[in-house]
Amino acid sequence: LSNWKGNNSNESGELCIKAIKGSKFLGYETPFEEELEWIETGDIVTKDEDGIIEIITNKEDLIVDSSGQLVEHWILEKALCSHNEVKGAQVIYFCRFFVFLFININV
Repeated sequence: LSNWKGNNSNESGELCIKAIKGSKFLGYETPFEEELEWIETGDIVTKDEDGIIEIITNKEDLIVDSSGQLVEHWILEKALCSHNEVKGAQVIYFCRFFVFLFININV
């Protein structure tokens, strides 16, 4: 994980994978020539105390408020989905000014 601060649980960082020589990945034009090459996936993940990695969002979907603070929208989505009447929720950032909440209610 890039930007990993240590072995503390529940810290977030960007998932990086190590390419095997000659590997090709969708979205990358040329095969990787070196085994030491790391690929930044753009996925933001957390790692728990057991070493289990959970993908929580993509770097492009991060929401930063007007004061420059990260809005952890995945926490809001999990909180909304924990309600018995909510089937699913998604928080979407749009045009630097609006945050939309899409909530699917159990009927």
